[in-house]
Amino acid sequence: MSCVSVLRLGPTHDNVSAGMLRNAVLDFFAKKLGPEAVPSNDTFRVTNKYFDAQILLKTILDTNESNDDSDENLPHKEDGIILVFDAAKSNPDLPMDAAASFGSLGLAHDKAVQVGGGDLLRLCVGVTIGSMGAAELRGQSYEKEFARRVNWCLDRGYEYVECDLSPEAIGQGHEARDKEGFARVVEAIGGTMWSSAVMNKSKKTVLKKSYEEETAQMERENKYVPPDPSMLLGNDAAREDQARQAILEQSGIAHEGEAILDGGGENVNPDRSQQEREREQERMFDNLESALRQASSIREMSRTADLSDDDRRKRAGDAASLLMTLMQQVGMDDETDNEQEGQPVQSS
Repeated sequence: MSCVSVLRLGPTHDNVSAGMLRNAVLDFFAKKLGPEAVPSNDTFRVTNKYFDAQILLKTILDTNESNDDSDENLPHKEDGIILVFDAAKSNPDLPMDAAASFGSLGLAHDKAVQVGGGDLLRLCVGVTIGSMGAAELRGQSYEKEFARRVNWCLDRGYEYVECDLSPEAIGQGHEARDKEGFARVVEAIGGTMWSSAVMNKSKKTVLKKSYEEETAQMERENKYVPPDPSMLLGNDAAREDQARQAILEQSGIAHEGEAILDGGGENVNPDRSQQEREREQERMFDNLESALRQASSIREMSRTADLSDDDRRKRAGDAASLLMTLMQQVGMDDETDNEQEGQPVQSS
């Protein structure tokens, strides 16, 4: 069963401005569904490229009479409040109509909260018919009065909007980036993620496809090349022994210290063996230098935040394994051990 989001709007008692804003909102969202759509008395649908949501406008009661719901068969969720006042009658320099002025909103807010008014959207809208100057709306000390109203709204979680509901103004400003007036009111309503929102299936497909394309693009742009697995310590020790033995055999040594006799028992040319060993050592040192450059590259990419934590850990682990293998191949570990063994033992 679908849910209906409740948006409280008022106060409506002796407040023509609230009724005007209510009708303008219902008419605006009805026209978005189609030119021949007929506005409802109390419900409208927010439809955009992301989701659909059904909104029920309820009044903020200022008496003890009950408020009839038009959709009692559906579960309701209190999502927002719109407080409305007559901006022209709220000028502090003029006699004010207490029922429709900004000063009447405190009681309306309290009543809306008492019935569970939500906080997904909270607007405080001052309504005028036709363009009016700041002094006409807020008196001679209009900046001070404006600050007072905004602070009151901020303390209760509302956005303050001054809205001209003349036919000309209702249709203006909807394409602007920083919207004002009625355009801002409907933008805020249309952009709220209501509790009744249902994401469009087409949007789910688009988001999934976009994610897959971004992931594939990141993989294509990833310049990381994993080390040669045959050079890692994670391989069997037997493979390393075989490689080392092959090098020794090519150098004319079956085992360290033992010469391979060729057919007639003649020793292999020692100069040639020495050259082979030197070339092999050069190759291993070249590999070690390449591994060090790779480790330095990983470190630099980590500093510039080009790598995620997972990629950084994986690449650092690969580089460390490669370095350990190459250091063993060039005999650094053995040299370190020999140096330690050559130190004189100090007697206590």
